[in-house]
Amino acid sequence: MKRLLILVGIGGLASSVAAVEIVRCTTADGEVRYQDRPCAAGEAVHRIQLVDDPPQASTSTTPQRNEAEDVGQPVAAMPGAAALAPTMPSSWLCRRGDGSRYLSDTGIGERRAVPLAMLGVPGRSLADAYGPGGAGVSAPGLRQPGIDRSADAQIGAAYVWVEDACEPVDAGAACRFLEGEIDAAEYRLRRAFSDTSAQVRAEIAALRERAAACR
Repeated sequence: MKRLLILVGIGGLASSVAAVEIVRCTTADGEVRYQDRPCAAGEAVHRIQLVDDPPQASTSTTPQRNEAEDVGQPVAAMPGAAALAPTMPSSWLCRRGDGSRYLSDTGIGERRAVPLAMLGVPGRSLADAYGPGGAGVSAPGLRQPGIDRSADAQIGAAYVWVEDACEPVDAGAACRFLEGEIDAAEYRLRRAFSDTSAQVRAEIAALRERAAACR
């Protein structure tokens, strides 16, 4: 097994003079020694020059900044810190056909395809569609309801895109709406089952992220 023998005091010797030469001696069995005298006969010799560089004088006239001065500096005092505060984006309050409401960042409401008949197209009553007594059923299974095979019925079965109506609101109204939505979602979370609680938590997290600018 190779052994390494380092003589203590070489560092002190090197620092006391401007330059000193030491030698690394390696014996035939792998023992390594560092010394300031010649190696013994038969040993491998490697010379090492140590130089003690004098300290460099500073030529800069710029006063050095004390890092301790930066400790405890408030973030508000740093330039541009105010720009990091979240701001409420422009908001529009939209209403779905079922009466539920939501916020939009673009003012464009959600779109869905619905049959024209749900919008009152072509605007025919049951009596017009099925004729007198055509849709009158006094008991289940007693009489089958009539079938409207007219061209108007085909128009009413077609689908059309419907877009929710949206109106712009200020930041205060948007924050009040979000606060109400968070309260309602937290109420649902307290009564949610395990298979729906994760979805409600994700909804609450999204609402709180949007409402971060309200604080």
